[in-house]
Amino acid sequence: MFIVDLECDNQHRFEGWYDSHAEYTSIRNKGELTCPLCESVHVIQHLSTGTIKTAKTAARQSAPAAMPLEVQKALAKVVQHVRATHEDVGDGFADAARAMHRGQAPLRAIYGSTTADDEQALADEGVPFAKLPIPDIESN
Repeated sequence: MFIVDLECDNQHRFEGWYDSHAEYTSIRNKGELTCPLCESVHVIQHLSTGTIKTAKTAARQSAPAAMPLEVQKALAKVVQHVRATHEDVGDGFADAARAMHRGQAPLRAIYGSTTADDEQALADEGVPFAKLPIPDIESN
């Protein structure tokens, strides 16, 4: 697996995951390397920091692996659609979802943020919701 840190001319930073350096080079040389967010073909590679696997670093590697680029691209499109078609209720998501579930507010498409405690309370109350991870390319 060959993973590189990339950035387009619109300053969107993202990771590229390739089977090998040769595959990455081939895609880049064909002009097929594009930003998954804006589809710019003006992409540069940043220096990546490597790691040396030791017993200590293996024990610290509990963080999940980054999403592959194709997954980030698909998820970024979903996030863009939600942002364009749903109301952003921010930190009030749990209260708004709960009010709609109880019939105290009209049903509408919303998105926002919650805490882990909010999510557990919503689940315990049977309030339907979905958690959508924001891909790395969306946070830049």
